[in-house]
Amino acid sequence: MDQFKIVWSMLFIQILITSFAISASTLGLLDSGADPKQEILSKHLRLNKVEARGVRFKDDDKNGYIDDIEGWNFIEENGHAFDANNYGKFGDVFYKYYRIREKKALETWTPKEEAWYKEKREDEEFLEELKKFRSFIHGSHVAGIAMYRDHKRFGPLNFINVKYLGKAENGAAKEPEYKPLKKGSTAGRIRHLKKFITKYNTWQEGKLARAIDYVCKRAHVVNGSWGKSFKGSVKVVSQWYELEFESEPSKEISEELARLFLNNLIVRTQRIAKRYPHILFVFSAGNSKSDNDEFPHYPSDARGKNILAVGASNGGARTNSSNFGLKTVDLFAPGFLIASTTPENRVLKTTGTSQAAPRVSHAALVIRNINKSLLAPQIKRIIMETVDYNSEFISVSHGHLNLPRAIEAAKLSLKLSLPLAIKKAKKNVLPISFDKAFNSSKIEDDALPEPF
Repeated sequence: MDQFKIVWSMLFIQILITSFAISASTLGLLDSGADPKQEILSKHLRLNKVEARGVRFKDDDKNGYIDDIEGWNFIEENGHAFDANNYGKFGDVFYKYYRIREKKALETWTPKEEAWYKEKREDEEFLEELKKFRSFIHGSHVAGIAMYRDHKRFGPLNFINVKYLGKAENGAAKEPEYKPLKKGSTAGRIRHLKKFITKYNTWQEGKLARAIDYVCKRAHVVNGSWGKSFKGSVKVVSQWYELEFESEPSKEISEELARLFLNNLIVRTQRIAKRYPHILFVFSAGNSKSDNDEFPHYPSDARGKNILAVGASNGGARTNSSNFGLKTVDLFAPGFLIASTTPENRVLKTTGTSQAAPRVSHAALVIRNINKSLLAPQIKRIIMETVDYNSEFISVSHGHLNLPRAIEAAKLSLKLSLPLAIKKAKKNVLPISFDKAFNSSKIEDDALPEPF
């Protein structure tokens, strides 16, 4: 009898452990791919154990993806969400560049460092390699922020590694190519161009939907630290126009086409988010220093009960590069010189809304760990209604993320109604004190554009 009890006790404990692991808050990281062997990230990477225990070159869990043990690469259509072939390709010169860029932002660099930095900014070959380096580190940097270790007492945080960014050479992720008519009436050729925009956006919607569908059964939050800016979209549609008409479009035409392009993408994103009401989508607001209400930004301008758009702060104020918007940016979070993980077990500081968004994703994951009964719109409500109010933050909430207050609201929601929990948390937790708002105007002009 005693032996029987022991066996059942062990079985019960195992069930509890398994249930706890399964219920851990999980992030769907749609990015350039995070390094699965990075010593911090490796502890948070959610493995597909069915595939790991199965037969190689076989879709053991029948989800349509073969050997997706460590995630999925939607660019090359394989189970390698991070390209380890790039190990060792980027030397110390790139880390030196970011260190001096940091000192530039803080106005602490020496004349010698300034001269070196300016020389690199004029070196076209170096700048091309810098773009590749940024893509190499981006996913790992974002993942490190989202998996921030200080709140592990509320339960484990995991992430599903998805390589979403990059240029595909073939397959479903390959970008459609514009094929001009080059003859016919002007109206007919404009219709052809607009028809291609619809075709392109259908492809873009399909690409995003595939990635979200891949993570939807396991993820509670999806982080997208990327986007298409208005300025970048004007450039893209202008290139299509030039292919069609062999001349540059007027400013009015290029901006009209860009708005058509972006607004349609935004509507499609809203449609996708509506299909997955259990997921909270967190998007970076962009680094164009512009008003997203006036100049659309994809995908962060998408509106929905389960969508958050995040601008970047330097503590007490908006960073110089961050986009803003009373209707289209929900809140701000730290995004100035944020230190985080990079491949090959290194650390780097950088600035942008790419860094602010995973701060909010982290908050959402922790809130969900505290109270697993909360739905995505309720988690959004906690985050939005516990912010520190500041008129500097031009956004829906006019506020900045207050993580301790959001955590307090989540804990109180276990016993109180959500409105009362938020109300009490606002009384119990003081605003975050920032000693000084950093002067971040010295860094943004050099910021590379966010990856598409």
